[in-house]
Amino acid sequence: MKFKTGKPPVNENINVSEWNLLKEPKNLIVTQVIALPIGLICAGLIFFILYYFRGIYIPKFGIEYILAYFLMIPIHEMIHALCYPGGLNSKDTVIGYWAEVSVFYAYNSCILKRNRYLLVYIAPFAVLSIIPTIVMLFLDFKSDLLLLIVLFNALSSCVDIFNCILILLQVPKEGLVVNSEEKTYWKLENYLNART
Repeated sequence: MKFKTGKPPVNENINVSEWNLLKEPKNLIVTQVIALPIGLICAGLIFFILYYFRGIYIPKFGIEYILAYFLMIPIHEMIHALCYPGGLNSKDTVIGYWAEVSVFYAYNSCILKRNRYLLVYIAPFAVLSIIPTIVMLFLDFKSDLLLLIVLFNALSSCVDIFNCILILLQVPKEGLVVNSEEKTYWKLENYLNART
């Protein structure tokens, strides 16, 4: 695994002219604006469920908000990275920060089957928002810090969920998906190096 500042790297493993460009907003800031309602709905729904069934309130603003946010970011990106082939040990995995658009990211240059890509995108939402919500619901466990991590992560997962929707709508089940820089590409082909 490598660390990088700036936009995700060019994928040297593919010729993008042989791939279909996923139809997605051309600008990452536009993507974030379009996807934001998804995050607000997810965070709002989680909070409503916890409030309605367990009487859990959002805590008053304090140091826990800052701590929760800065704990959530690296864990969220590490979960993405762990879902790529080879996980954190892969030379193809990059964790980065793109200051121009204020985005942290996990990137991998491997060609993956569509469903594996969907797993990569949705895993942080499942691990940091869905599973802790279930724990707080059924084990009657209350933690302000955990609640804030759950809600920040649900909000931050909006682009991941949006990307899942785009892939589900455009890429056939048998399709292969790959990234180069901030763009996503797909095609139908029996590719021996594709990972499941």
